[in-house]
Amino acid sequence: MLIKKLNENYQQDNIILLLVYLSSCKGKLLFTYRQIGKIVNVREILAKNLKENRQRLGITQAELAERASISTNFVAMIELKHKFPAPETLDRLAAALDVQLFELFTVPATAENTMERFRKIILDDLDHAIERAVDKAIDKRFKNGQMIR
Repeated sequence: MLIKKLNENYQQDNIILLLVYLSSCKGKLLFTYRQIGKIVNVREILAKNLKENRQRLGITQAELAERASISTNFVAMIELKHKFPAPETLDRLAAALDVQLFELFTVPATAENTMERFRKIILDDLDHAIERAVDKAIDKRFKNGQMIR
């Protein structure tokens, strides 16, 4: 359900999502996001967004815990990046913060990310153009297996 919601709400300007994998075994975090040029730990993203959204509403960890039907200690552990909630808990946290689930995992676009994305697009285009030019030159020099001078 979490992966479906993230994919439905994927926004290219905010985050580049290459791989999302969640293992529910013992609450271990096995999510990986790849943002242009670096791996971003999803625990860090969730912790930051959870705390920012909680503070935006002006509520304490205890109030958020009560709204989401979890312990205050668990909210603190999430915000400290020590724990990662199950998908059902993530749904309740998002509802308690009055945000969509994907908003707990978005990374704001920065000028650096945007420039790096453009750089990659331009380099890819150049690679394809050079490859086509080389292929064309080879085809022109070799016709029917014969080298033409």
